[in-house]
Amino acid sequence: MDIYFSGKTTEQQALAAAATILPTDLGQPAAFDGVNTSESRTPAGTCRQVMYDSAALAAAVKSANPTWSADPRKVSVTLYSGHASASDGSDSVYRPTSINLASVDIGAENRGGDGAVHC
Repeated sequence: MDIYFSGKTTEQQALAAAATILPTDLGQPAAFDGVNTSESRTPAGTCRQVMYDSAALAAAVKSANPTWSADPRKVSVTLYSGHASASDGSDSVYRPTSINLASVDIGAENRGGDGAVHC
């Protein structure tokens, strides 16, 4: 699910907004700085991925889709200062005081074959 902000917001405000659609038992977050892949049209683009664990999320995912293949306990909130696309990642450099988009996904961080977290 993507959450767009009408005006630029801070990382803390964006994460608080994302938390309103998530279970209340979120574990301590882990944050990763993400980069675009070398194939991106904007290779200098960056993002921030914040990972949470939730037993309540795992139970809901398993109930809704027993064959879910990703880790059902994990939820990622990827923050962008600009816009994002599945093929190109972030179109700008991440700035924690200027968030435009928070993308919420079930599953672990988006690590590429190179070990880097990708936008």
